[in-house]
Amino acid sequence: MSDGTGEDDVLTSEYDSDDSGYFIIDNQRLPNRLKSDYLPDGAEGSEEVDVDKWSKYYQEIRESEGFDINHYPGCCIMAPYHPFNAACQNLFDYSVAAINDFNQKEGTKYKLEKVEKANARLWGCGANHYITFQARDSVADALKTFQALVWWGKDGSGSDPFAAVVKFCRLKATAAT
Repeated sequence: MSDGTGEDDVLTSEYDSDDSGYFIIDNQRLPNRLKSDYLPDGAEGSEEVDVDKWSKYYQEIRESEGFDINHYPGCCIMAPYHPFNAACQNLFDYSVAAINDFNQKEGTKYKLEKVEKANARLWGCGANHYITFQARDSVADALKTFQALVWWGKDGSGSDPFAAVVKFCRLKATAAT
């Protein structure tokens, strides 16, 4: 069941047994051939869908919760998560807000060092930003990697038509070896 943010959608990839012209990813029936309106940027005409590429893309979304996507198929209607320029000033500002929120909740004194990467997902009247950044603990002088989910869009309060809201900020889990 979805909570309306798209974060808990079930992601699957399989061929539709009723019609070989389609496959299923993210519980959506998608065509095996993409028409020009659905093609990634720069592609022309119609194109066979690389099911493996799309499966990897959706698997990375699921496994990293939208933070680590290495198989981006290109900007098109079928790709809900998009890489975002890490040098964007807004991402820096969102990251500062996120680390300040983390510091307040955890009683720590981290300071933002740099934004490493970010992805965005348009949703309703705004976008979720999945930001990976580094911050230094001013007490222990340790550099740590964080992940923050920041919403930018209509906040519903009426005071500011658009606002940035930190949904969460956490230390990035390290891969098991």
